[in-house]
Amino acid sequence: MARFSHLHLLLKSYSANLYMPCQEFEQIWGLGFCRIERLKNIDNIGAYLSAYLTNAEFSDIDSQKKKYIKGSRLWLYPKGIRIYRKSKGIKYPKRIKMPYQSARDLIGIEPHYNKIYKIENENFENIIIFEQYNKKRR
Repeated sequence: MARFSHLHLLLKSYSANLYMPCQEFEQIWGLGFCRIERLKNIDNIGAYLSAYLTNAEFSDIDSQKKKYIKGSRLWLYPKGIRIYRKSKGIKYPKRIKMPYQSARDLIGIEPHYNKIYKIENENFENIIIFEQYNKKRR
């Protein structure tokens, strides 16, 4: 029976060059080929990786443009799996509970993305406002 291994690894360094040639990595990894990519012009790595790990890409034959099917890779993951983990020593940010307007005032910028979801079901109704803020996108 063939055994397949798959790994996504994200490294960050402020001083050292972390690049390793594919051939060297493949020799150390010992479980097949590798592809190494530098994340360029990505100012929200969490959103980028969430989309990358869950969306599948396909090409439209007519336009030759890449398009994505949102969430179409999710069925490949076992139920309940954590798609991400953090390294030891990384601390979670402190959570502060406050009214919505106070949070908006604290952030001090407008959201760069927002979406509103309205949920209705017989005797239940709710509105969810999803907003993303990124101080690098002023």
